[in-house]
Amino acid sequence: LGLRPLAAVLTHAGVWADGSVRLSQAQFRRGPTVLVVQHDFRGWLDPADAVRQQAALVRLTRAGVAGRDVDIVVWPENTVADLDPMDSLVSRIQAIARELDVAILVDGPSTSPTGVVHHTTALVSGEGVWPWYDKVALVPWSEYLPFASALRRVSPASAEAFGRLVRFSNPHFVGMEPGERVHTLAFHGRQGERYEVATPICYEALSPRLMASFFRAPPAGHAGAFVLNPVSERLLGGPIHEQTLALTRLRAIENRVTIMRASNNGISAAIDPDGRPYAWVRDSTGGYAVDQAGSFIADVFLDARFGTVYTRLGDWLPAAFVVCLLGMMLPVPWPRRRHQADVEPPSARGAATPS
Repeated sequence: LGLRPLAAVLTHAGVWADGSVRLSQAQFRRGPTVLVVQHDFRGWLDPADAVRQQAALVRLTRAGVAGRDVDIVVWPENTVADLDPMDSLVSRIQAIARELDVAILVDGPSTSPTGVVHHTTALVSGEGVWPWYDKVALVPWSEYLPFASALRRVSPASAEAFGRLVRFSNPHFVGMEPGERVHTLAFHGRQGERYEVATPICYEALSPRLMASFFRAPPAGHAGAFVLNPVSERLLGGPIHEQTLALTRLRAIENRVTIMRASNNGISAAIDPDGRPYAWVRDSTGGYAVDQAGSFIADVFLDARFGTVYTRLGDWLPAAFVVCLLGMMLPVPWPRRRHQADVEPPSARGAATPS
């Protein structure tokens, strides 16, 4: 083999060997018990539909928690139209959390006292102040207007016209501001252990860098960390479910954490730190349920290998591979060999010159 093919073979062999060894080192222990609820809702931030969908969520939650020791209930993305503690629907969720003695992860828009709107998740409990997370990576054309600030500097009228055009094309557009930083939420289990819970919203869980940054500097003294991911993919069509599930499995492997997806119409699943789905909302054949309501209960698996090299250092390794690949593509300046015709034959050097 030449140098370049040999380097490629050795790289692939090293990756395969490292993966095999790491899979054999899995040391799982059980963490909190989670109820994941999936409902087949068709509305979108409509107040009347919010009441109907919350009734379905409460019904599925009551049925799932009944007779079981559940620590957290996870509802899908956009299950409230206004995540305000004073809102009547949110107050009802708090009453349900108090009655069932569980924390409920709820997602939806929230408005600050200054009028700024964020996309927020909150661990709603029966008492106290709720920990929350404001979405950092917003969706263009749906949660914010790209290029709007640049247009406003050039022509405020053009910026207003651009905004009206986007709202006409997408009546469900909600102008939001991104959160300041990613961070985990502190959660205390039934035995008093403190866990760190990352709650990336929808496609945030697909970003390697963003997911790793949740766990780059976890607070000391926690009993483990895991991910609860509220998702809304109804508007994107069927094939997206399988694709986002596959990408989420990679995020679990990269950080050695359990990820539980709660989708409004599928796929809702629990993924272990080795990237294997081990529980999901099932259809009549036992496969992944899409466009139907359901739920599942699963324990979080906490991995002793949590906090991988990628979690701590980020993209330095793939960046190094790219540099090496570019180096392998460059031409190698081998020493130039003299052509045979340029060399004077020995016989000619020793021959006498005729007179």
